[in-house]
Amino acid sequence: MPIAGAFQYLGQTLTSAKRLNEVILAEPDVTFLRSLSLTIMRFQLR
Repeated sequence: MPIAGAFQYLGQTLTSAKRLNEVILAEPDVTFLRSLSLTIMRFQLR
């Protein structure tokens, strides 16, 4: 039956979706300052 095949991996899909939401909503371990500007330096090779 095609419907049985559709439900075969439903549990894994739901678990993956829950984990993905946890990762997206989690606070990052490292944060960067938005006001920090990087200085671009140019070098010439001879």
